[in-house]
Amino acid sequence: MGSKRKEREKPDNLSSLDIDKLKLKVQNFLSTKRYLVELDDLWKTQDWDEVQDAFPNDNNGSKILITSRLKEVASHTSPYPPYYLQFLGDDESWELFSKKVFRGEECPSDIENIGKQMIKSCGGLPLSIVVLAGLLANKGKIKAAKSLPTWACLSI
Repeated sequence: MGSKRKEREKPDNLSSLDIDKLKLKVQNFLSTKRYLVELDDLWKTQDWDEVQDAFPNDNNGSKILITSRLKEVASHTSPYPPYYLQFLGDDESWELFSKKVFRGEECPSDIENIGKQMIKSCGGLPLSIVVLAGLLANKGKIKAAKSLPTWACLSI
């Protein structure tokens, strides 16, 4: 006979909990674990203030990674100085873009210039470059994306 599977408890309806009960539930769940939590793109210091006590500090190596575009928010969330990411340069931007659009193939020479013009408008932001590349790579699944008219239309 097979081993019995351990039945998992179904979580309560979390959407019905008020913020304090929800934070307590998270804290209780994390208190016995080593965890890594990412809070992406915080815009207000108040957002961190509202949730920080949900994360227990048991000195067990757990980490919280917070990203923000705002220096004030980054400085507010930790006593340590924030780490500032640099924008990508032209060569790095083109390399990222090319990998996403051409997936290891060579960029056709007739569209390289317009491609470089398009990524310049991304200002070195990797997310913008990846989104643009995704649009082009999926536009007619590569064949259309490798045509000058498609690229010219998107660069306007």
